[in-house]
Amino acid sequence: MKPAPLANFLIPHSFARNLAESRWGRGGTSSDHTTRHGVFYFSCSGHGGYVVDVAALSPEERTEVEKVVTAEPIRILVQGDAVIGISNPFTHTRGIKYKTHLGPPEWQDHPVYLFEEDCDWAALEYVTGIRTSWAKGREDKDPEAFVVDLERRFEELVESKRKPEVDDIPQ
Repeated sequence: MKPAPLANFLIPHSFARNLAESRWGRGGTSSDHTTRHGVFYFSCSGHGGYVVDVAALSPEERTEVEKVVTAEPIRILVQGDAVIGISNPFTHTRGIKYKTHLGPPEWQDHPVYLFEEDCDWAALEYVTGIRTSWAKGREDKDPEAFVVDLERRFEELVESKRKPEVDDIPQ
């Protein structure tokens, strides 16, 4: 990969695809465009969903989505103020070139979210307004019904993720 400025680094599509396939199955993978840079949607052989660079969301959006998903770290190789490599979930790391005069390279954690297609996606779409082109088409066709359905799915998701209180546990 070409060095990318650390200050505004977002994972590239190719890496997001590898990450999706490592989680949801390799082979037959397709992707759909989304309405925000740094957010990707993949349908893989076993499952699918959104792969989201945490930096693509505002702090307020992160606070809300973290009620249902937790960011997972990937490893990026940083030299100076540039990202020069990413640890691939399949091949791990190889062939990364760096320039010794820029100082030693250092591996750092870089958080991403994975929103599975069967449930977690509702949190991302409800909180952020991010859509795939398919969802955007549904929303454009009947905005009111789309919002009502999305709100219902989000509420069900939040309820399903809620940890039981002591009073909720049968005695």
